[in-house]
Amino acid sequence: SILKGTVPKGRAEFGVKGSMPDPSLFFASSFNDYLVSSNISITNTPTTVRILKLNNGDYNNPTKVINTFYSPSLESIIYHTNIKSVNIFAESILKAIAYQKSGKGTTLEGVKQINLFLKSIGVNTNGLQMVDGCGLSVQNQVTPKFLTDFLKAYSKDNNFEVFYNTLPVAGESGSLKNMFKGDGVNDKIRE
Repeated sequence: SILKGTVPKGRAEFGVKGSMPDPSLFFASSFNDYLVSSNISITNTPTTVRILKLNNGDYNNPTKVINTFYSPSLESIIYHTNIKSVNIFAESILKAIAYQKSGKGTTLEGVKQINLFLKSIGVNTNGLQMVDGCGLSVQNQVTPKFLTDFLKAYSKDNNFEVFYNTLPVAGESGSLKNMFKGDGVNDKIRE
C-alpha cells in the first residue's frame, strides 16, 4: 500500500483515517494471522465469497452466518456525514445510490444518477460540475443559482425536513459550531 499526505510539523504521533475497501477480506486475513500466531495451522489462504465468485464464476457453496451487524439508519449516516463532514461517507452514499439505481456502484454512475434525479425534480444542472461524492476534488463546482434552485425544488420533497435537520447550525453544531456565535443568526444559517 502507498499512503500520500502530510505529516504535522513537530508531532511525534498523529491519527490517520482511511477506507477499508474489503472489510470481509480484512477480517479473514486478521483472523488467519491470529490463528497462525496462536500456533493453529491453516491450510488455505484467507478469502471471501466475493473473491471465490470472481475466481470461480458460479461459486454456490452454502455459507453459515456467524454474526450479523446492522448499519445505522440512513438518516443517522447522513446526519453524521453532514454534521462532521465525513467525506468517505458521502462517497459511499453516492456509490450506494449508483448501485441501487443501476447495479453499478461506481462514482461515475453515482454522478450520473444524481444528475438524473436533479433533472427529475426540475433542476437545471448547468450550474453543477460534479466528479465525486465527497466534494474534495477542485473539479467539483456549483453556482449559487444552482444551489438555490436545488434547495427550492428539494424543499417540496417529503424527505427535505430530514435532510435539513442534518445540516450544521451556525454557532451550535458541526463545521459552523464556532461561527456566528452571539450574532443572533444561530438558527438562521445552516451549511
